[in-house]
Amino acid sequence: MALRKYKVEVTRIDEYEIEIDDAIYTNEVIEQWSESFFETDEDCRQEDFAKHLAKGLTRGGIKDGLEGFGFVKQKFHKMPVGELLTQYSSGLKKVTEEEYSPGLFVNIICHDDDYETEVFTIEPLTSK
Repeated sequence: MALRKYKVEVTRIDEYEIEIDDAIYTNEVIEQWSESFFETDEDCRQEDFAKHLAKGLTRGGIKDGLEGFGFVKQKFHKMPVGELLTQYSSGLKKVTEEEYSPGLFVNIICHDDDYETEVFTIEPLTSK
C-alpha cells in the first residue's frame, strides 16, 4: 500500500459584531473574569473580552454555551430584527431568556462560510 503524507493549511474568516454593555462589563468585572478564564490586557479589557468571545464562537460553535460567557444572544445579520438563533442547553432544552448572559449580543456577519485551503506534500510516496 502506498502512503502519502500532506500538510493542509485551512484559513477561515468569521466576522462578528459584538455588543458589550459597559454598565455590566466594567473594567473591574472583566478583570475579575480574566482571572478565571482568559487574560485581558489592562489597557484594552473590553476589546480583549470581545476577542475571546469571538474565538469562543469560532471554536465552540454558535449554538452552544461558551466557557466563560454562557449563552450569548446571537443572530445572523440577515435575520429580522428581534429574531435570535435558537440555542439549546444540555438535554436539548431550548435556552430561555433568563439563561442568556445579560449585556452581550452578537450579530453574525460570517461564520463557517469562507475557507482557503492549501495542501503541501511533506513526504515522498512510500510503500508499506
